[in-house]
Amino acid sequence: MASWGEFILLRRTLDRCIGRTGLPYAFLSKPWIAAGIAAGAGWGVRHLLGRRALIPAAIFVLGLYGALYFAITFALGLLEARALVERGISMIREGR
Repeated sequence: MASWGEFILLRRTLDRCIGRTGLPYAFLSKPWIAAGIAAGAGWGVRHLLGRRALIPAAIFVLGLYGALYFAITFALGLLEARALVERGISMIREGR
């Protein structure tokens, strides 16, 4: 969260000094939406698991977060997520 806040402040300062820069806010909203939904799901699962087996729980919660984030960004049409899927498919077809 802090890095995104810093990014926004730096971008605003650069925009004032040298003109419009960076990515459009519409593009930035998609990763934020995906991160929020994935973090909420991860937090909910972590809350349900309680304080038992912290390392396995952390692996499960972080894996869930990553999988949901990727799935949501793919569903929202982020080019990077789609490119990763296409690359994986081509690697499978090539037998790597």
